[in-house]
Amino acid sequence: MTIIATSLFTALFVAAPVAPASQLAIENCDVGEIYAFNHGECEIVLSNTGDRSVRVFDVVTGIAGDHVEPTETTVPAHAKAYLKFTLNAANDAGHVRHSVRFRTDEPGHEERSASAVAFVMSVLDEPRPQLDFAVVKALAEPMRRSVDLVSHDVSDFRITKIIETPAWINAAIGADGHTLEASVKPDAGWGLHVDFLKVATNAPQQSQAWIEVKADVHGEVVPNLNPYDLGLMRIGSVHEFHIPLRSRSGREFQIGKIELEGLHGTTQVDSCEKTGKSCQMLILRVADQQPGPIKGHVWIELPEYQQRLNLAVWGLLVPADLKVKTLDADAIAQQAAAAAGQSQTSKDVDLQRAVREAVGNANQAPPSGEGPLLKWSVANGLAIHGFQIFRASDEAGPFVLLNQKTIPSIAKTQDSVGYQYRDNTAESGKTYWYYIGLVYNDGRKQQLTGPQKVVAK
Repeated sequence: MTIIATSLFTALFVAAPVAPASQLAIENCDVGEIYAFNHGECEIVLSNTGDRSVRVFDVVTGIAGDHVEPTETTVPAHAKAYLKFTLNAANDAGHVRHSVRFRTDEPGHEERSASAVAFVMSVLDEPRPQLDFAVVKALAEPMRRSVDLVSHDVSDFRITKIIETPAWINAAIGADGHTLEASVKPDAGWGLHVDFLKVATNAPQQSQAWIEVKADVHGEVVPNLNPYDLGLMRIGSVHEFHIPLRSRSGREFQIGKIELEGLHGTTQVDSCEKTGKSCQMLILRVADQQPGPIKGHVWIELPEYQQRLNLAVWGLLVPADLKVKTLDADAIAQQAAAAAGQSQTSKDVDLQRAVREAVGNANQAPPSGEGPLLKWSVANGLAIHGFQIFRASDEAGPFVLLNQKTIPSIAKTQDSVGYQYRDNTAESGKTYWYYIGLVYNDGRKQQLTGPQKVVAK
């Protein structure tokens, strides 16, 4: 799933006028729960309620690696047809929605779309690990960073090899087998770098893990901001931005060729100070022929330094008459969560208030069997996707994940909700230690309880 790197450029808009009713009803599908870097399948249902057949063609997915078949079909009158959607989870995490676009021969409804949703699990406790070098001075002593990939799902989790390393990074696997150590190369290009360091893992559920690496490399010439926020722009208005480029040492410098990537527009260069060319003003004019979110780059050639400075630019271009209700990031996150079937809150659980340990009361009948019965209750659980159960023969572990599919959260309000789980794989007379883990709607994980001792009857 492609996601714009910041929510600053996303807005909630008033819905467009409703088109005349279509005779083709579309039922989106749900892949269910899958692990990252796996594929899941479901069927989109096309129901024709009219008296004439509808031709569906030019079926195109919106995410690389997704696949839909057939790419052309006809839905007979008062009948159904199906599109088999194969969703590529790749580096997704949490609730995701992948779309497919297609055309029909129904007048007034030539352009249609559908989607498949899924919940993407990660074997990592932090599904989106990062290595952020922040500002790095070019040609300076290499700045080293490390990230520890932790997995409670796989007790002996290890990184088996590095699959792909960005050209501007040196990376190695630490001696413990689950730490990645990296540094920015001294000759890394100037400007903002955002990329993925890709590794293979020994986890049977998930073959890879990607670590986002970021660095803003400051050479002799730097912009005042990187990335540069273009904000909200309306079609038909003038979108002109003045971006100072300054020499850190106060020296004059020349600017060569300027290229735009991921956006359309024009550029020119002017002086931003009366005293020489130690500061030059890049004037960027964004064109109207690109409505929607913008995540682009301005590549600025600096001939005397043999460098191409990478200036990242983000923004949102919308129609002139579109009414914007809010630009509040929290409201946007809640709306996105609702659209994907998530909760209406993104806040974490208040563990002091929410956890009733493993002795909480549950309202439903206990699961069948004779094994140890775990009970817990959680309040303010709207941000939770589900629960994991871990077991060990010793308080110190190692703990093993018992349920391959999470126990789904059934919270509908902020009130306390009870849950139960029975371990029918436990052997009578043996002592076990259990703890419960949380999986949040965004894929993050957290330990809910400490280890609890239970003797199987």
